[in-house]
Amino acid sequence: MTALDGDTTIEVLSTEQAVALTAEFGRIYFDAFSEPPYSRSRLQADHFSRQVLPEHLAREDTVVALARDADGDPIGFCYGYQGRSGQYWTEYVRGILGSRLSREWSLGEHFEVAELAVEAEYRGHGVGRALILEVMAGAPEGSVVLLGTNEHADPALGLYRSLGFEEIRGNAGYVVLGRR
Repeated sequence: MTALDGDTTIEVLSTEQAVALTAEFGRIYFDAFSEPPYSRSRLQADHFSRQVLPEHLAREDTVVALARDADGDPIGFCYGYQGRSGQYWTEYVRGILGSRLSREWSLGEHFEVAELAVEAEYRGHGVGRALILEVMAGAPEGSVVLLGTNEHADPALGLYRSLGFEEIRGNAGYVVLGRR
């Protein structure tokens, strides 16, 4: 467990611990993504917590980090896993990047940061940075790390760029970033 400012802690969760918190993850997801530029609905947040998140947590190589406030309440999360050919996001990104960039960025052998979400009142205080760094520390050594976000998500893009991610290519408001 890592303490950020004395009030916020970051911890890596086991799969079982993460599964037990899927409802909390859904709540945080909705808080993080219900406003523009994402504008996700409650229905989309429920789909994330009931279907997408459990599918991702079932992968044997998933790394999950959770942020808690001073009272121990969850306020943010991040997770990632080894991306593989045939997975939805890998194939979606392959269509954006094309074959040359897919090979250059080791698509299908990459580590994918799937989600990073922090409650609004805790953004801008290093919580997201600490979460993603914790997850990337769990990536296989030497892995290319890839992620995607909305091209209008200025704070997120600023964070990713400050961590050494570069924009690879975008498509219809979505941008793929990578870090070697």
